[in-house]
Amino acid sequence: MPSPVSSHTYTRKNVVCHPLRQSPSLLHNNLSVHNNTMAYARDRDVYLTTFGSNRLTQLPFRDPVPIFSLEFLPLADGAVLCIGMQDGFQLWAADSFRMVYFHALHPSDTDVCYASSSHALSPTAFLVGDSTGAMHTFEGGGDRGGSSSYKNLTSVRNHQATITSISRGDKIVASGDSFGAVAVYDISPSLATEGLSTNTLTVRRLVNVAQSPVTRLLSSTAFLIAAFADGSVKVLNNELKMRVSINAHARAISSMDIDEMSGVFLTAGEDSTLCVWTVPTGEEGTVDLVMADSVPDRLVTGAKFLTDGYEEKKIVASCYDHDQVIVWNRKEND
Repeated sequence: MPSPVSSHTYTRKNVVCHPLRQSPSLLHNNLSVHNNTMAYARDRDVYLTTFGSNRLTQLPFRDPVPIFSLEFLPLADGAVLCIGMQDGFQLWAADSFRMVYFHALHPSDTDVCYASSSHALSPTAFLVGDSTGAMHTFEGGGDRGGSSSYKNLTSVRNHQATITSISRGDKIVASGDSFGAVAVYDISPSLATEGLSTNTLTVRRLVNVAQSPVTRLLSSTAFLIAAFADGSVKVLNNELKMRVSINAHARAISSMDIDEMSGVFLTAGEDSTLCVWTVPTGEEGTVDLVMADSVPDRLVTGAKFLTDGYEEKKIVASCYDHDQVIVWNRKEND
């Protein structure tokens, strides 16, 4: 692992003031952040807490099936929390903790199908990936009164395994699966003016990048950053050609997030280590290590950048079998 290089780093806070009710489930990316609100899943329950507050809210989520994914989606009529579960997903309004949409997945060739990932596509559209390798596009909003406010427009299946992550760049969408394959889709320019259509996404390439599951995808200008269950991070261009491969962690990468304004991204692994890296730069996608910190005897299940109510940058992380959120404060180097 290279030596840290940056004008700033992050220092761990000694006193953690965010109690959790039970520990998060052993899911990858089991922490989602919208503004300073944090959400995580525990078996069949979802909890939310606001940074700087000891209050913990349990969503009135009473579906008797396990939760497989959760992600805040910033839509034009307000952020929603997308909860992926067996046989479908639900959308919950982030401001009122009220369910505003439910969609059932009905696969034709399998008895079990679950929503495994999601990502916003535009202010009025979003994507959901499932365990059959299909990606579904939805559009709607405005009326938060029920399921009629969102419409499933298209469903395409380019992957042969569970879609584990979806990311949106400036002109592309990327998806990764549990077989280590990554697909890139071109976004039609008409999305901004005409909205979603059956021709909005056109698959450009699908490449088997690694023989290990993709755990997270990020988009950064001209590059894709892919994290894998073998602990590696791979930087790809938009044609899915390898630029950089880093042995970032000794075990699976359980979470990854990006702070493009600061020019850094983070990785957290099952090796109890959290790292911060510079975003890929130059033609070759060069990446430098900013910080590496161990979280002894803890299995990190989710890590995110967060800006608190005082506009201060932080990193927050949730851990299995741990009832507090771990916090790192940003510190400028001399």
